[in-house]
Amino acid sequence: MPPLYRRYMTVGRQFSEGFATGLRQFDDADVRARYEGAAQPVPQSVRGPLLNWFQALLPKEGRFFGLFEGHAATLCAGAGSRHSRLQGGPDTPSHCAAVAKYENDADEITREVMLHVRRTFITPFDRADIIELTTSMDDAVDQMHKTAKVTALFEQRTFQPDMLKLADVIVRTADLTAEAVPLLRSMRANAAR
Repeated sequence: MPPLYRRYMTVGRQFSEGFATGLRQFDDADVRARYEGAAQPVPQSVRGPLLNWFQALLPKEGRFFGLFEGHAATLCAGAGSRHSRLQGGPDTPSHCAAVAKYENDADEITREVMLHVRRTFITPFDRADIIELTTSMDDAVDQMHKTAKVTALFEQRTFQPDMLKLADVIVRTADLTAEAVPLLRSMRANAAR
């Protein structure tokens, strides 16, 4: 066996023996008892005010539910303007302008919700679900605005009856959304609904 290898093995054996001795010393009952006493739970009398103080520092839900309800109302108003536009006549351009206004309002609400999602530590439900709900309502109003732009671009004033039926479905769907969004404030109580 080469001398360097023997020296390496000797140092390694000494290190491992010393390490094992150190572990045995740490495993001593007195040392264990000293560290076990340190892991006592915080009493309720201290935990309550301490937890309340900590939670007071954390940003909470913000105005999410009010923004959701405002977004749903904007969706309903946009759907109503779209329905009125599809009835045709000389007021079609004014209805297109109303849809554009509601689309701008929906975009502003979406920006506020996204800002609150980033700034709020405790959200009422999952962040991804909040973003999905908001973007879905915003996408619906965006599509209404796109169709309004196309009808204004081609100066279309008369529409097929099937288009009006589709507009009725959109208005009913928007109304159902506006009815369902306030139920999010207390999901457990409204789960059966």
